[in-house]
Amino acid sequence: MKDNPVPEDSYAVKNFHSLKRVGFVPVAFFPERKTTLFGMRYRRQDGEIINQDTVYDEIMQVFNTNPTLAGLEKKIVFLDSKQFERVLDVYENRGVLTRPIEVVHPDKVLEEMAARETWGVILRNAVKDGATDIHIEPKDRDLEGQKIAERGENARSYSVRIRKEGVLVATNALLGRKAETMLGVIDADTGMAAHDRGVPQDKKLVCESSEYYSKMSVLNGKNLRVSTMPTVCGEKYVVRILDARPSILDLGKLGYSKEMQERILDVANAPEGIFFVTGPTASGKTTTLYSTLKLVITEDDNAVSIEDPPEIRCDFINQVEVNEAKGLTFARAIKTFLRQDPDIILVGEIRDEETVEAAMRAANTGHGVFASLHTNNATSAILRLLDLKARRIDLGKNVQGIFAQRLVRVPCSRCGEFYDGTKKMGAFLGDEDFDVPIKLYRGRKEIEGVKCPLCEGTGYKGRTVIPEFWVPGDEEVALIANENISEQKLQEMAIRGGMVPLLDAGITAVIKHKTTLEELLRGITSKKEIRLRKEHLKELIKKQYGEMEAEATPTRLDVPQ
Repeated sequence: MKDNPVPEDSYAVKNFHSLKRVGFVPVAFFPERKTTLFGMRYRRQDGEIINQDTVYDEIMQVFNTNPTLAGLEKKIVFLDSKQFERVLDVYENRGVLTRPIEVVHPDKVLEEMAARETWGVILRNAVKDGATDIHIEPKDRDLEGQKIAERGENARSYSVRIRKEGVLVATNALLGRKAETMLGVIDADTGMAAHDRGVPQDKKLVCESSEYYSKMSVLNGKNLRVSTMPTVCGEKYVVRILDARPSILDLGKLGYSKEMQERILDVANAPEGIFFVTGPTASGKTTTLYSTLKLVITEDDNAVSIEDPPEIRCDFINQVEVNEAKGLTFARAIKTFLRQDPDIILVGEIRDEETVEAAMRAANTGHGVFASLHTNNATSAILRLLDLKARRIDLGKNVQGIFAQRLVRVPCSRCGEFYDGTKKMGAFLGDEDFDVPIKLYRGRKEIEGVKCPLCEGTGYKGRTVIPEFWVPGDEEVALIANENISEQKLQEMAIRGGMVPLLDAGITAVIKHKTTLEELLRGITSKKEIRLRKEHLKELIKKQYGEMEAEATPTRLDVPQ
């Protein structure tokens, strides 16, 4: 420390390099106590905490094998890597400390080591369970339900949940300083600005580049994206677990029928115009886009993409990442692409007026454009684009097809069973008189009283896609281009033109034992929509089940696992 420099003629300074090799440097000297304060590095550059016992044993060996050092009165404190490097710079350049070194108390090091171990357990278990996200959420009550403020403490409790097959599942509960320290570990590892609490932050961590994370075998081929958000109870963290190079599956393995695959490719192979994939967050839009483009793009094509960020890395597209800090937006990238002689352009998400305008300009000038959009169904995409000031004439001329989709869970094949689903379907439809003798399929969660080892007691294993595909016909195109139109009218016209709505596709999947009625209510439809379309759905069920009965006795169909 600058107020208590170590004398240059002291043995500690003269033997500085011997001590440095084992991570030990003199920091300060207190003459009244004849005590030298030594700093011991406890964290490497990559953030990993060094095993203190190992380093301490090495240091003591240096001291004990040298009589002069062994006789020194000494006190040991801990330094992080930046503090350690500052001390090195002082001695190696014969300089002086310009400001005090803030040392780390040993208890804090032990606390951080325990917090890092806790975070490692949470992360490893989440990856082993096939989770896509980890949610760490602050609460204003402790684990017993008492309000933190009533206890007179600042420490908050946190819940930890993982998203597995699209559903959030509670896993852990953390209390107080242990949780706060763990979040500090995540901040340090990802480069979050700890002083910017109250401001949303987003960072990415490449696991193979980190000495700590690369040692976790379950993280091989994984990256982490950490997002923070201020809530009234504190900072909420969401850690998304990403495949570094996810495989691009063919459309059949994603759950699309051969007929649907052919329809998609017929539209996607159009030399110009826009092909949209719509749906909520985490509905598989990006996977569908890339699986389609893999079949469309040839070695003769120049394909480019702008994404935020690119979640699937591949060799057949020149991928560009949004960088708003440097002015690289979706719209600006599309304008640049048009000067790069492109054949196919992928727009990761259309979210503003400028991007809509640029995408339409690309389609108008003879390019194939593929884009994702956040809407509930295919026809509502048109209204969303109109809200973003798209010109009607451009929509009518350029929209080749709109594909909406949802991911639903598949009943477990290990613990699954058929059952009489007549009453269940009647309750779903809100029709007590429903009397079609229908067989449905569900996971029992247990096998002979023991939790099913395949689905781990959830009753589901794997997910499949429920599609809705709309190719606007001449009548719809004319209407879009020239008139104000309601979503209901557009939906009715699309259905008359042959579009199968999400709800109808979902009911068909239930009848074919690919999913359950509960899954439809969770992610596809509402009681209101079911009431409005009850009579149509009853006829659809009778028709679908009748065809299935005529073909064969209902059996469990193979579905993507």
